[in-house]
Amino acid sequence: MFRSAPYLSLALLFVWNAAGQEPKIVWSRQEAPIDAKIRSLRDLQDKTRAAATKELALEIRALPAVPNKVRLAVNLTNLSTEGDFGRDTLQEVTTTLAQCLREQPQRLVKGKPGPGKEVR
Repeated sequence: MFRSAPYLSLALLFVWNAAGQEPKIVWSRQEAPIDAKIRSLRDLQDKTRAAATKELALEIRALPAVPNKVRLAVNLTNLSTEGDFGRDTLQEVTTTLAQCLREQPQRLVKGKPGPGKEVR
């Protein structure tokens, strides 16, 4: 059941604020091709873009739990809302973002999203 949509914007804002603190991103061999595909999504036609977005969500989920995984999920989330690519596509993106946040909870600083990982 599709219940994640109301929380997608909140999670995106939370992660975007935390992830936006780092000046330079160095992508691994696994991450760089995914980042390149995400950057080229706008060049695709809508039918192709929906399928490509779903596939990227699955590729991101398969990555190990590293900080760039969250960045990739956030980047994909940004682009997944630029059109109507269907509920299934949005659900895959939402599930991917949720998984990334569970793997790497973001730290709160004075009740607001802060840089880095959660302190346990």
